[in-house]
Amino acid sequence: MLHKPQEIVEKLGSYDAETRLRAVRSLKNEIIGSKSKKLTFIGLGAVPQVVKILSSEKEGALLVQAAAALGSFAYGTEGGVRAVLDSEGVAQLLDTLSNEDEKVIESGVRSLKMLLQSGLTPRDPIFVEPALNRLVSLLSMQKTSFGRLAACVLARCCKTKEQQDAFVGAGALPGLLKLLESPNRNCQEAALDALSALSRKNDGVCQSILKNECTEKILTRFTKDRSSRVKLLACSTLTNLSSCLTPEELAENSYHQHKHILQVLVKLLNETAVRDQVPEVLSRLTERSQELQRAAYEADAVRRLCSFLVEGPCSSQMKEGILRCLGTLCMDLQECRKQIQDSKAIKPIVSALEDPVAGVRAAAACCVRGMTRSVKDLRADWIDESTTTPLVKLLNDPNTDVQENACSTLCNLLLEFTRVKHLILDQGLRQVIALTQSMDADLRFNAVWALKNLSFQLEVEKVQQVLRELPWEYVRGLLDDPEQRVQSQAMRFLQNMCSSEQTVIQAVMEWSRVELLSVVAQKLEKVQSQNPETDTAISAALRVASNVATGMPVHQEAVMDSGIPDQLLRCLRCEEDKDVRVSAVWCIINLTWRDELPMPGTSAEQARSRARVLRDIGIEEELHEMVDDPELDVRERVKTALGFFKDID
Repeated sequence: MLHKPQEIVEKLGSYDAETRLRAVRSLKNEIIGSKSKKLTFIGLGAVPQVVKILSSEKEGALLVQAAAALGSFAYGTEGGVRAVLDSEGVAQLLDTLSNEDEKVIESGVRSLKMLLQSGLTPRDPIFVEPALNRLVSLLSMQKTSFGRLAACVLARCCKTKEQQDAFVGAGALPGLLKLLESPNRNCQEAALDALSALSRKNDGVCQSILKNECTEKILTRFTKDRSSRVKLLACSTLTNLSSCLTPEELAENSYHQHKHILQVLVKLLNETAVRDQVPEVLSRLTERSQELQRAAYEADAVRRLCSFLVEGPCSSQMKEGILRCLGTLCMDLQECRKQIQDSKAIKPIVSALEDPVAGVRAAAACCVRGMTRSVKDLRADWIDESTTTPLVKLLNDPNTDVQENACSTLCNLLLEFTRVKHLILDQGLRQVIALTQSMDADLRFNAVWALKNLSFQLEVEKVQQVLRELPWEYVRGLLDDPEQRVQSQAMRFLQNMCSSEQTVIQAVMEWSRVELLSVVAQKLEKVQSQNPETDTAISAALRVASNVATGMPVHQEAVMDSGIPDQLLRCLRCEEDKDVRVSAVWCIINLTWRDELPMPGTSAEQARSRARVLRDIGIEEELHEMVDDPELDVRERVKTALGFFKDID
């Protein structure tokens, strides 16, 4: 018998097959359950030797032991995983799936399962043929252990939609659904694990699963299983399947089933074996249904989740799940926000903004966003520098999800708090501006949204500060962004920047190098594009022109010379969007406005002259056609506008 590590490693390279077999078996037995021995053998170079055996041997018994040894090295130690990866052990384990010996296949797939428990292990090799088809074929093999192990591997390789679709395309669903009905409980659990991973945030996969009419009934039955893990996986899969339902279907057909799932999940908070995973599933279940959010509140979920945060300690996984779930539950319900405050959970929520784990930081920002959804909440005592300062710091976070959540949360705070605006201007303006140039569309959108809210009713000197820090070229690019929602927010930002006194309007015009109004005119050419986001941008563009027209005569004449008047007629005829029509009428009012006490530097005759130009292009005639517009706001504005076309000859 071999005992010394050095002796075992030397024998791995023996010319005698029996000696190599004894060495591999001894190695495997030595390292099982011993991290220190694994590290010793890794240091002696054992892993490359084992991989060499796996790649060159034909003898089944040797291959079985070599594959098992690699799995043992990888199990529970990151150093072992790295050693196997560095020796290209994954490729050799995947080759075992094509072996004719079932024992070799089973040993290989079991070791793959162990390797894939680590995030270090690359998933891409799994999707290279013939590995993908061989793995999927194992799901339907007569020997149940093959299907169970293959399902476990599959469950750990479904992180992206492309991976999920690849498995479905290779025919994984029939095998998994068959495995789900197996009398073997371990097979059932493995199938549930794989189905939960496969259907996560993938409507196409969910619809494919639902084509089997019995699947929902089987999954619902598993929510009543005696195993807490089986119940959790069944609830998770059913929650995934609900994502492909429309809100109407969700409300009409599935409420009672989802309330049952909710009740099961709340009870599972008592089960220490699965408690860490429950809040995340509960968050996904309730995120699209205010009725389910209320049901969760009534089931005391908010108080219980808060108690875990307050009493601690929580694992990072559980903390992230709790924060996301609380953020979901309080998004629309004031009762939930109040209960979170009453449960003294605000302090751990705010502290989590500085957690070392990125997912927890993102979830904490999401939770603060949910807690600041109303004016009443925005005026709460806890919204101070201790909350806003870490949020501002998160704008520089290396994780994009953290940045997005922090930025969208600041959008809420910027609506109400002058002190928050000042803090952003002093500490975070440059970061927000930088994020408007992000390659990530969601982050870019949130950053422009933050700028829009920041600029709302901003003091004159602060407007000047924004203009100094923000290059016009950035905004010009955002107005042509491939995302219509980004364009809309950028135009709303300009609308806010021009909603001030004449000196500010002049400053904005100079800042834009006199391009502002020509950009607006170009945007108005897209009216009636049948895109709601485009109409929103057009409405904002009209408001920009309207605001500029409240300035000095030079600004009003600039609007008249920009090409905007020629577009107003088409905007007035925009039947699809009343906001476009109202904004167009406001622009006409501001261009033709005159009273007994005109603004300094203006004259009634100049206003009449502009009205005559607008009459000549058909504006007055179109306004007469709109006196019976179905929208009251439009009718009232039209009446005002027509008054300025009287006595202009």
